[in-house]
Amino acid sequence: MQFKKLSASYILKVDELFEGKGWEVEPEKKMKTSLYNKYIDRLTRIPDSTRPLFLELSDRFDRIGITEIYKLFSEAYDKVDKAYLTNAKKIYIIPLVELEIRPKQEYRGENVLKKLWSYLKFIFKKPKAVRPKNKSGERVLSIVEIEYRDLEHSDKFIFPENYARFKSIFNSKKDLLILVDDFIGSGDTANNILSQYFKTKKFNSKNTILISLISQKIGVEAIRKKHKVNVFQSILRERCISDYYPIALANENIKKVEMMEESIKCVTDLSLGYKKSEALVSIMNKSPNNTLPIFWHETRSLAAPFPRRKAYNK
Repeated sequence: MQFKKLSASYILKVDELFEGKGWEVEPEKKMKTSLYNKYIDRLTRIPDSTRPLFLELSDRFDRIGITEIYKLFSEAYDKVDKAYLTNAKKIYIIPLVELEIRPKQEYRGENVLKKLWSYLKFIFKKPKAVRPKNKSGERVLSIVEIEYRDLEHSDKFIFPENYARFKSIFNSKKDLLILVDDFIGSGDTANNILSQYFKTKKFNSKNTILISLISQKIGVEAIRKKHKVNVFQSILRERCISDYYPIALANENIKKVEMMEESIKCVTDLSLGYKKSEALVSIMNKSPNNTLPIFWHETRSLAAPFPRRKAYNK
């Protein structure tokens, strides 16, 4: 067992961490199903000099379970500026997911007739505009749709199933669009989706807002900078190292995290999380790639405490 590779003092610190965080301790379970065993295993694989920092970062880790989703959404919703809600005639709530839009057609016909035929097929083919399923925003919204009736102005709520239909009836001067996600990291995904919505003049920063359970401050700022859209969340986090420690100590701790990453062979282009987001979060048993990879990196033979639930080739 990996327990033998750790001193008694480290085992005690892990036990205290799990007790304080309310995390389940199930050492009798197999590695892949026991958070406790996976955590111990990860701790044994990183350099001893970095273990105190790993424990410290773990103490600030946000592990959000499915039972907390509606509570966090409700807290974020309560922070929305009241003017948005009172002035809206209808409030449309949609998950923050990419619209499935048909890619631009290329006309490669060898002659004019073939080019014309390709063009006719292109303009008469019905475009796809449906919301992808099984995304995190979709899962959050499925919970909200069950519980939402206690929220202020919930009588105005509409949860459209068809984007094309929704777009045709949305009143840009009277209605409000709320895009929902579980987590805002770098802001890249949100900005890309907002760009899709804002291609039509119906949607703009005055009638569109974002609600997230938890957000990174850098992502919120990136969204406001690019689209001037307001983001409301229950929990707002800064980068866990660069914004948390004094500069000299932050630089030292970044080097330690990089040592940890190297020891378990993390993907280098996601060092410190996507775009150096330095997040510490796992939602509904899945970590976003913005989270430090020392917590989620895994392979077929290497279990992670807070995995991303991906298929791995190695």
